[in-house]
Amino acid sequence: MTVPEWKPLLDLHPCDLQASMLKKCTPANVDADAFYAHERRKHVRAVYYAMITEFDAMVGEYVSTVEAAGATDNTIFIVTSDHGDMNMEHQQFYKMVQYDASCRVPLIISSPWTTQSFVTSPTHAIDLFPTIAEMAGMTRKEMPAVIDGQSLVPFLHGNKSAGLGHTSIAVSQFHGCNIAMSWYLAMDGRYKYVVFGTGKEVPPQLFDLKNDVGEQVNLAATMPDIVKQLDAKLRAVVDYEAVSTDVADYNQLSFKAWMGRTPDWKQAMVDLRWKTPFTVNQNASIAAIENWLAAPPKVEACRDTLIWNHDEL
Repeated sequence: MTVPEWKPLLDLHPCDLQASMLKKCTPANVDADAFYAHERRKHVRAVYYAMITEFDAMVGEYVSTVEAAGATDNTIFIVTSDHGDMNMEHQQFYKMVQYDASCRVPLIISSPWTTQSFVTSPTHAIDLFPTIAEMAGMTRKEMPAVIDGQSLVPFLHGNKSAGLGHTSIAVSQFHGCNIAMSWYLAMDGRYKYVVFGTGKEVPPQLFDLKNDVGEQVNLAATMPDIVKQLDAKLRAVVDYEAVSTDVADYNQLSFKAWMGRTPDWKQAMVDLRWKTPFTVNQNASIAAIENWLAAPPKVEACRDTLIWNHDEL
């Protein structure tokens, strides 16, 4: 079992640092030795692999049940997921971030009518609907007029050069809790390009997935041509500057709406999931929220420093 090495916290990309803090992957100083111990990381990864083993056994139960029912010749199996999970890579667990461990998912499709093959072309989760619809016998006229994804059926019949339009790249994005700011990525099979927010707040990332499977070396500054190419492809799919600005606006509006229907919103904040940092310095936390609400919506950059005294947590 391999155990990923960890860089010093302040050597991480700012958004990795803040994601690590938000996920409570940064310990109190008094617990640091035990937290950073090699054996602890190994144990956490062992637990994760045990869950994968359990999932594999569950899939086996489905397959065995179908076989027992004599329905194997008329059944399509699709194994996939909505996300992965970090497993101690980049000093993180949980999901929501731009690395393959989090955003890359399995996709296995098996049926009596498919050709066994391993396809390396990038695909999207949105390709599943048209794929399932076509395999179920729906005609194009029976499907919605506009479908974002494209059917992967040509691949299932062994056509590895099917030329499925947008599958020259895979695009992903995320906006939500446990990360500092919105991120977007475009991956062409070898290179992965990641941009945060509007692209102006923090540096982008570029990884060579062929030679750097662990996504440790950011090549964005040294390979501007690749960055430019992938940025253009990403912008053709999503206007990330406009979306990130909309997210900042939505965050304020939704928080104000929640305040309006919560009688004692300050105490409610303490009672929610952020209890520990709020109780360390509740007045400063409330003041930070009030200052944020008083200012115009803005895409805030990830922080590049630790923001609380770890000895107190």
